Amino acid sequence: MRGGQKWFETLPDDYLPGARWDSVSTQHLIGLTDGKSTALVAHRQAYHWIFPGFVSTKLRPKGAAAEFPAIYTGKFPLPEATLYSRAVREGSQADTHDLGIINIPTVEPGVMGNMVFEYAFAGGGVFDPVRAWKMGADFDLPLRPQYVDYRPTDLTRSFFSVDQPNVEIVTVKSLSENVIRGEVSSAPLDPTVTKSFVLRLQEFAGRAVDVKVQLPVRIKSASIVNLTENRTISQVDKTEPLTLSIKPYQTLSVKIDIE
Repeated sequence: MRGGQKWFETLPDDYLPGARWDSVSTQHLIGLTDGKSTALVAHRQAYHWIFPGFVSTKLRPKGAAAEFPAIYTGKFPLPEATLYSRAVREGSQADTHDLGIINIPTVEPGVMGNMVFEYAFAGGGVFDPVRAWKMGADFDLPLRPQYVDYRPTDLTRSFFSVDQPNVEIVTVKSLSENVIRGEVSSAPLDPTVTKSFVLRLQEFAGRAVDVKVQLPVRIKSASIVNLTENRTISQVDKTEPLTLSIKPYQTLSVKIDIE
């Protein structure tokens, strides 16, 4: 199972025909399961994972469809599950479709000395995408504690929240404005008050749900827009609270106008 901020997929039943089956890239976590037990590996650095145990090394009949070559395998099947995490520090050449072989500089200019990689491991029963997402996000993006010299009014508070554990708020930002209005400075003399925002949600467990979103302001109107935020798809009727229907693995962009 593949982890990250977007979705989990089952191999080899890939969601994208023609995608690679011998490797996968993740942002926060990768999980391995046989349907009964699960192993989770969270990481703070971005990795490209190779699972050679999936690649067959058997001789194929003449004319049969080609398979991926065996990599990192001395024999098959492997005596135990094997997973390689590959971190790329420097590249010197690349084979591109449009330019052919080209020389490229290091991907991390100025990096010197040892590289540190951080992992966290957990096990469990049946794979739980919500638990996996929380583990990966908490390890990769930990909150920074800070001492205060006074007691806050509320011990916990969220400006934005959702009532479904399989839905995350990815982005809250002002509406992208691509229209030039004559301003020539990055700090206009008379800045306008922004009252249009975009809220982006993602469902990552493969379950369609109706989700309620709590916001710190009153909503005047709301609508579903496309990912480039330049086309309205549909209007949202329920705004107190903001209630949305989200499909499995869907990324939903919602434009809201506040009072």
